Amino acid sequence: SEEEEQAVKVVPLTSPFQPTLSQYLDHCVTHYPYQSWCPHCVEGKGREFGHTTRAKEQSDVPTVSFDYAFLSDGEEVLTQEAFDAAGETAVKLLVVRDDRSKALFAHVVPKKGIDEKGFSVDSLVEDIKWLGYAKLALKSDNEPAIVKLLSEALRELRINGVSQVLEEHPPEYDPQSNGSAEVGVKLVKGQMRTLRSNLESNIGHRVPV
Repeated sequence: SEEEEQAVKVVPLTSPFQPTLSQYLDHCVTHYPYQSWCPHCVEGKGREFGHTTRAKEQSDVPTVSFDYAFLSDGEEVLTQEAFDAAGETAVKLLVVRDDRSKALFAHVVPKKGIDEKGFSVDSLVEDIKWLGYAKLALKSDNEPAIVKLLSEALRELRINGVSQVLEEHPPEYDPQSNGSAEVGVKLVKGQMRTLRSNLESNIGHRVPV
C-alpha cells in the first residue's frame, strides 16, 4: 500500500467573545467603545475601524477644528452637488473637534457658512465656551463659507471674553492638513449609522435621515 502523507494539524482560531444579554443591552445604550461582536457597531463603524494614527507633539495652545459633513438615506454624500441632488434625503452637519480633550460636537445646520438666524455661529461659539479654554486656536479649511463662519465665531468669542483666539488655516490643496476635523467627521458618521441601525432593528422600520 502507498504511504500516506501525514496531515498538518489545523489550529482553530480563538472563539470570539460572546456577551451576555445584559452586557449586550448595556452596550446598546451608547455603542461606545466599538465592539466587533456588536452587529450595529460593525454596520455603522466597521468601515472606519482599524485606522491607525501617529502620535504627535501637543501644542501649548489647544486647537479646535471644524468642518462640514453630510448624512443621507441612500449612497454616501460627499459633495455639495450630491447633497443638492439628494433633496430631503440628506442633511448637513457642522462637526467640531478639540485636539486636546478629543471632545466632539455635531449640529445639523441649514447651510454652509452663516445662516439667517446665526445658528451655526451660536453652536460653534457655545461648543468652545463649554470647553472652557481662555486661549485656543480655531482651525478650518479655506472654503469661503467656512472662512466666513470662522471670522464671525472669532468675533463672538472675543466679545464673550475668551482672552486669546488664534486663527489657523491649512495649506492650500492639502486634503490631509485638517486631519482632526476629518477624524471627527468619521466618528460622528460612524456613531450615527450605528445608532440608526440599532433603532431600525428594534422597531422594524427604516428611519429617515
